[in-house]
Amino acid sequence: MFYNKPPMNQEIFMPKPEQGNTSEPASSWPKKLYLIKPSGFCAGIVRTERGLDMVGKMYPDQEKILVGTPAHNPTVIEKYEQKGWRMVDSVDKAPNGAITAFGPHGSTALDRKKAAGKNLSLLDTECPLVTDVRLGVETALRDGKTVILWGKKGHAETRAHLGVDADEFDEKARNRLLLGQSPEEILSDDFLAQIEDPEKVAFYAQTTHNAEEALRIRSELSQKFPHLTSLKTEGICYATRDRQFGVKEMKRMAEALGIRVLIIVVGDIHTSSNTRELYELTGDENGQLGIAALNADQLEEYKQRFSGYDAIAVTAGASAPDTDIVSILKWCEANGSTLETLQLGRDESKINFKLPPIQNQK
Repeated sequence: MFYNKPPMNQEIFMPKPEQGNTSEPASSWPKKLYLIKPSGFCAGIVRTERGLDMVGKMYPDQEKILVGTPAHNPTVIEKYEQKGWRMVDSVDKAPNGAITAFGPHGSTALDRKKAAGKNLSLLDTECPLVTDVRLGVETALRDGKTVILWGKKGHAETRAHLGVDADEFDEKARNRLLLGQSPEEILSDDFLAQIEDPEKVAFYAQTTHNAEEALRIRSELSQKFPHLTSLKTEGICYATRDRQFGVKEMKRMAEALGIRVLIIVVGDIHTSSNTRELYELTGDENGQLGIAALNADQLEEYKQRFSGYDAIAVTAGASAPDTDIVSILKWCEANGSTLETLQLGRDESKINFKLPPIQNQK
């Protein structure tokens, strides 16, 4: 299948080596279990699922092509493979006239142009927040600005932002689109030396990056380039910000209460950027420990590491399905923890992205 699973020897359970309980485990199991809300699917993934299910009902017996993936999560990917979706990494691999969908993480301008020439019945589920960044990048380039993009090389969203239309933007314009993979790289003298006109600079970030870091980068860039422009909150996805805020609040509460909390991040940190960013926030010098797991099966052999903590807190990346979250909660309860839900952030239940129409390009 299109999705590449992590190697079997790559441990999904990832304790911070310098943190957590390194002594012999105590006999006690954490009695408290907190589900940090919001967690799980964001509105963008929900919208994609609704769209793919709608197309599946409309064309039950026809081959269906998805350019990209429905979510960076193997449970979701396998679900839609079983529903008949074939996942590819380029619209070139979609047969002419095929039932085709673009995934939520974004598609390049070239893929969009090619789709128009292949007579596809097309469903475009690109997340509206990704669209905002993509269009912002294009607008800034049209305005003659140098665009600094904080993104992960090779990520589907970053490829979409970098893949501007070569027919509209010549090589000189494309050279004004600069990818930096870390704050340190972006703020370095060598990187900033590439900027042609200090009066014309824009900053954008992959929507699944760390929100506080994006703000810091923008602040430091603004000191160097007073006319810097960007999206509000630098384009970071609301779901990414909300989940990061929840983990930070959980850690603040634990520190205030003087308790040690083991935080489980549900999701695939190897393919999901927002899940990885969430995991990076979990451990600290105060004895809190972060682990990452796809489901309860991956926790069983590490059971002894839970002993000695006062509580377990569970959060989940924006691409983690409820079934995986529930499996981990039930596993913790079966081992002696009592569940309580903590709403540490906004209630996302009313956030809804309108379902895109199917574009019949035949």
